[in-house]
Amino acid sequence: MKVIGAGTETVMRAFLALGLLGSLTSLTSGTSVARADSAVCSIRVIEAPREVRDALVGWAAGEKICHTLDVRITPTGEGYSLWAQGEDGRTFTRWVADPKTAALLVVSWAGDDTLPAGDPPPKSHFTLRTHVRQIVPQEQRTAAATTSASPPARTQQIVVAVVANPGSGEDVYARSGIRASIDLTTHEAWRVGIAGMYSDEKVNIYDNSTGWRLAQAYEPRASLVAYIGRSLANDHIRLAAGAGFTYAQLSDVMIEGIEPVMFERVGITAPAIELSAFGAFPFTARWSITGGIVITASGARATYSLLKDPNHSFAPDHDSGTQVVGAIGLARSM
Repeated sequence: MKVIGAGTETVMRAFLALGLLGSLTSLTSGTSVARADSAVCSIRVIEAPREVRDALVGWAAGEKICHTLDVRITPTGEGYSLWAQGEDGRTFTRWVADPKTAALLVVSWAGDDTLPAGDPPPKSHFTLRTHVRQIVPQEQRTAAATTSASPPARTQQIVVAVVANPGSGEDVYARSGIRASIDLTTHEAWRVGIAGMYSDEKVNIYDNSTGWRLAQAYEPRASLVAYIGRSLANDHIRLAAGAGFTYAQLSDVMIEGIEPVMFERVGITAPAIELSAFGAFPFTARWSITGGIVITASGARATYSLLKDPNHSFAPDHDSGTQVVGAIGLARSM
């Protein structure tokens, strides 16, 4: 019986040893798999507003990331324009309305297309799983621009600018004034709106028979047009064409001759077309310095009909109903 008991005890010890070894092996194997599954990915934020970065931090903390993304998120006034590119070269673009949706999309692009089901976990857990950092290297900006153009900004703008042209010589005086425009609606890079401009110019009036200068007068002019425009270079350049009406008037006549000459003060309304080109230089998220050129054509009738006497005429260098002015002012995105 002792021999049998000793053998049984020996066998039991052997089984116990084998079981313990198996448990250690299993534990070691499970730890290795867990480490393999916890690989950390980097979401490299090239450009993004603070509210989107904060939302991205929260959502990324609860997602198992599988590859790296370069991300650019641009506020557009009505929402956010998203652009992202993965290590495999795939490019994603989208427009969304709020920071939470923007963060959700970015995380889903970086993950396995499974969106988080609940609210984002606390930010304190974020550094354990995922890394998000802000970078602005010039080479990445260039590469991103050449690989895939960002979607055009869907912003409406209000522009207020002073306008002027320098004039030249004795008979062509400087024209100056103010212009304002507002986008009423936008669709991708296209925009529709209205623009109004007021300007004033000093003009010379001559006698056709003698060639003498009879008087100097001021010619105020106001125009109102509806335009359709297109933005280029991510809304940094805007081109527009419009049609409407212009009103011109002869006023404040200064008589220069010895004998008094009567001038009838009249106003003329005529159809007008307008072409404009503006460039914008942002200095905040919503404000930009803008400048460009505006051409308004209303035809010679809008000018020459201001003189009722056929013996009177404006200087030959007068604008003849077409004015070209430069403009500089401020633009605000809505």
